[in-house]
Amino acid sequence: MKKLLYFIFPVMVAFAACGSDDGISPLKRWTGTNDISDFQVYIGATGGAIPIPYPPDTTGSIDSARNALYTRKMNSVYNVNLFREMSVYFNEDKITYVDSLGYYKIVSNYHFKDDSLFVLKGGNKDLFIAMGNMDTLYRIKGYARYISPKTGNDTISYHDFPLTPDIVAKLAGFPGAAAMESDNDTIVWLNAKYIFK
Repeated sequence: MKKLLYFIFPVMVAFAACGSDDGISPLKRWTGTNDISDFQVYIGATGGAIPIPYPPDTTGSIDSARNALYTRKMNSVYNVNLFREMSVYFNEDKITYVDSLGYYKIVSNYHFKDDSLFVLKGGNKDLFIAMGNMDTLYRIKGYARYISPKTGNDTISYHDFPLTPDIVAKLAGFPGAAAMESDNDTIVWLNAKYIFK
């Protein structure tokens, strides 16, 4: 019986430490799941840029053409494991935040503002951590691909915010997507959503 108590007590302590009253885990880590559905390719057209028309396959689906273009344009660019090391641990009015590379840790007060989580850095400066709520957090990384207006080369750029047709068109040297009128004008981007639970 004594051996059984030695086993049960640590297990009960572990369950009590890991659980919370509302069933939401206080530790948020990357789930290994990313949402990559926001992959866009726009080409120039009369009146401004439009989404590229994908040819349907024999079943009428455009998924195979879209996936082939995604593979060609984004596979070498997109980092599926970008936030693998990041974690957020909620403990009453403080969080412990470990950055995406696992290089530094911040223990600080936190607050949510407009569906975004911030910690106080240096006592009074907000540092953005993630979007979401206490249940699910996520980070977005924007991957853009376009022809550089300066060099004429295929160019890739990375952004910590969601990309839009106008943002990527401006990166490519246009005043906006409406100015892309040649069918040679092409912009490509992915807004990857990295999910933490």
